[in-house]
Amino acid sequence: MLDLLWHVRFRWKLWPRQVTGDRTYGTEDNLVAIEREQISAYIPSPDFDHRTGFLSPDRFRYEAERDVYIFPAGKELRFDRPHSTARSLRYRAYARDCNHCPLKAQCTTSKQGRSLCRSIDEEVLDRVRGYQETEAFKKKGAS
Repeated sequence: MLDLLWHVRFRWKLWPRQVTGDRTYGTEDNLVAIEREQISAYIPSPDFDHRTGFLSPDRFRYEAERDVYIFPAGKELRFDRPHSTARSLRYRAYARDCNHCPLKAQCTTSKQGRSLCRSIDEEVLDRVRGYQETEAFKKKGAS
């Protein structure tokens, strides 16, 4: 997708304000590259969050000022530097909090506690997910 977009921009000197595509093109790399070029990506992102029977990451609230996730039961998942990578930040709950939580069976089977990953480009991905709620996105027929 990116090769086609760059070809359009440089071969025909067209500067699109938005691109539309289906879920196939909704990779993190595509979405971030398109948005960084000030082009709105009307492309649904893949729904990896609901592939298991456990509580999906969208049920957790991220608090940017404290850099923590808040679990629906109120406990915190803190930044876990040793298990993070250059592109993905890992957050982990304390095992003692998870193992005594009434929602544990819905959340994880791990005895070490629940963990979540956050992309370093999460703000961009959130913006793209926000497009899906707009009338313009629905009119474009991206799905």
